[in-house]
Amino acid sequence: MGADHRPLVLLTGASGYIGGRLLKELEKAGWPVRCLARRPDFLRSKVAASTEVMKADCLDRSSLAPAMAGVQTAYYLVHSMGSSGKFEQEDREAAQNFADVARDSGVRRIVYLGGLGNQDQALSAHLRSRREVADILRSSEIPTIEFRASIVIGSGSLSFEMIRALGTAVAGDDLPAVGSHPAASLSHRFNDGYFLGFAFLHFFTHSDQYTSALLERESRIA
Repeated sequence: MGADHRPLVLLTGASGYIGGRLLKELEKAGWPVRCLARRPDFLRSKVAASTEVMKADCLDRSSLAPAMAGVQTAYYLVHSMGSSGKFEQEDREAAQNFADVARDSGVRRIVYLGGLGNQDQALSAHLRSRREVADILRSSEIPTIEFRASIVIGSGSLSFEMIRALGTAVAGDDLPAVGSHPAASLSHRFNDGYFLGFAFLHFFTHSDQYTSALLERESRIA
């Protein structure tokens, strides 16, 4: 497929740690990208000249339809952990708005970054919300690729800064109970390539039957 005929990709979370790095990989590979941003002026200086930046907010359903026009694959890298309100409710509302408008706009694929954990486990509020968001996106009946990632480590990432702060705060003391839980960290370089690879798989095969078999398999990094 020629670069001029590649389908449009919608990227949310482009101002974040993972989204910003994924954006560079998509641009480098020549894909047409539209970034959804609540503060577009902040993001415009960070994207290539060929990349669109549109003002929209997943908590404002009416703002999403213009951003999704003509989009084939949408990356959902949104979470509300940093909000001042109840993040679980905001995550739920944002995901439902995104799923509904994506379906109505004819989006053909959603790619979502979630977290580890199974429904039969006792999960934290954060991981429960990640699972609920995945269920909401799938309820749109749009084929959804869910990546269940462990801690994504890289200088500047929220996980990195939290671990560094924790290490500084408890230096010389015993770690709290959470410190005894095994978790494999995940490099952002692996994450970016993983996301991009699944996008390429869909774009180049053009076979819903072929890709749907892969979409049933959840990617677990443990």
